[in-house]
Amino acid sequence: MTKNELFKLPIHNFQIDSRKIQPGDVFVCLSGDHHDGHQYIDQAQKKGAIAAITAQTVNTSLPYLKLTVFYQELAEILSRFYPEYQKLIMIGVTGTNGKTSVAYLVKQLLDLSGNPCGYIGTLGNYITNFWEETIYTTPDIVTMYQLLEKIGLSKKAAAIECSSHALKQQRLAGINFDIAIFTNFSPDHLDYHKTLDDYLNSKLLLFKKLKPHGKAVINLDDPQADHFIKIVDQPVTYSLVNKNADLYVEKVDYHQGSNFIKLNYLKQSYAIETFLLGKFNIANLLAVIATGLCTKMSMNKILSFVPHLKGVPGRFETYHQSSTSPLVIVDFAHSVDSLVNMIHNARPLCPGDLYLIFGITGDRIEAAKNMSEEATSLVDLVCFTTDNPLGIPVMDIINEMEAGAKCPYQSIPDRRKAIESILKKAKAMDLVLICGKGPENYQYMHSDKSKKTPYPGDMQIVKKWFAKKKRK
Repeated sequence: MTKNELFKLPIHNFQIDSRKIQPGDVFVCLSGDHHDGHQYIDQAQKKGAIAAITAQTVNTSLPYLKLTVFYQELAEILSRFYPEYQKLIMIGVTGTNGKTSVAYLVKQLLDLSGNPCGYIGTLGNYITNFWEETIYTTPDIVTMYQLLEKIGLSKKAAAIECSSHALKQQRLAGINFDIAIFTNFSPDHLDYHKTLDDYLNSKLLLFKKLKPHGKAVINLDDPQADHFIKIVDQPVTYSLVNKNADLYVEKVDYHQGSNFIKLNYLKQSYAIETFLLGKFNIANLLAVIATGLCTKMSMNKILSFVPHLKGVPGRFETYHQSSTSPLVIVDFAHSVDSLVNMIHNARPLCPGDLYLIFGITGDRIEAAKNMSEEATSLVDLVCFTTDNPLGIPVMDIINEMEAGAKCPYQSIPDRRKAIESILKKAKAMDLVLICGKGPENYQYMHSDKSKKTPYPGDMQIVKKWFAKKKRK
């Protein structure tokens, strides 16, 4: 079968899951770590598939198109069938930390400016006017084109979290960007990338996908910034401290509940107030402001929207019931770098003891001891618990964390009981930092990520505990 013959068929949709095939669909045979789509062609045919797209010769009576340069050719086919995304302002965000916050804040900024923006990332997918749950930060290539098609029908822009896995696996093949944002780089996902060079090179792929007149927004404070700067034309840089950046901070006044910031952009000073707390959030905000400038929004217009920007649920999310209660912060931090950063951001808010509650996902058990050493050297007491075990025995993970403990610790496998135990210990002026899950209301207890175990959510547990205590 040729491509022209494929498009002469009455195609209903493209599908990578043979179980979801409907009559008239084309089955796309993707090969992953756990499944090879070529093995399910017969099942797809029985469900009503009218053709298949493959990467190899297969023995089947179903008409199929074999692609030579698989992802490049597949992207061309999908672009033809799902063309609406091509009119969107495409904004991609990559970096070890900050992707979710920056993409979410960019979406809000563009919405406020009159440019409705879709979102694809960790928080889910915002397609029309509601959120859809998702498993992966960046979906497979077919789902990506389908989501962008829907966004293109109702929005003017799309903010997309571009994970290193997705970039390396070509899930964004054929999709080019108007703006690419680099937040930061630190060791992470080495279970997949194996080397730092491979991880960094995967991040760099986003900036090679810029359109001819596309803009790059780069964090000049990161040691790897030069790698990104040298492959783009006229980057817009930002910094918390470096006056060589296009956009940098001159001064920050910290107040309870808000920060007052004096910015400098191209040698002109601007004053703003933001309710996004923590040093890292100021860096995120700079990335968002720089992005707004790249869309040709004026600085004054951008700054008028800043006070209305809200942080991501579960990202440095605070709860303080009263002056006699500890301050509680819930955050998604789950890498060594992000966990240490959260502790550094929390410490200035804590006159008393700082309690840390966290676990480590089963696929990162090899990093458990090191993460424990780094984090526990900065707090007064830690409680080790579950995160997403992914089929690894919970106590095996906890034992690795205990081996790296540099402060007093306790271990409680049940995450809800762990949180309640620490809340019972903490007093006024103390701070309880709960990391790893953020806003998630589920856990992956098993290796199959399609099977979620219900979980109340960290902040929900905190609020319920304080409400119960208040009634006593």
